[in-house]
Amino acid sequence: LNERGTCPAQLKERLLNFIHRFKKIPTRKRGFSDWVYASRFGSFNLALKEYGLPIRYRSGSATDYFFPDGSMYRKHCGEDPDILYSIMIKKCPVLNNDAS
Repeated sequence: LNERGTCPAQLKERLLNFIHRFKKIPTRKRGFSDWVYASRFGSFNLALKEYGLPIRYRSGSATDYFFPDGSMYRKHCGEDPDILYSIMIKKCPVLNNDAS
């Protein structure tokens, strides 16, 4: 661990805490800086993949989430965010591991 909070374990903890607190994967629009993840992993999506979380791509007014098991979920604008969070809890073991 380091004082700047940029080692992989600290970045992972910060990301998982954000997801549990706000029940979604962070975006730059919501004040979450992903540049540290991009500089460490090559991109924010690569960091998500490394941690066993879904990677996401915009698709018009929707966002497609691709899970580690190969499944995909399309979240439409205005849709209840709790639906995606409940799917992530089921498909991403890292979100259920307190010792992550």
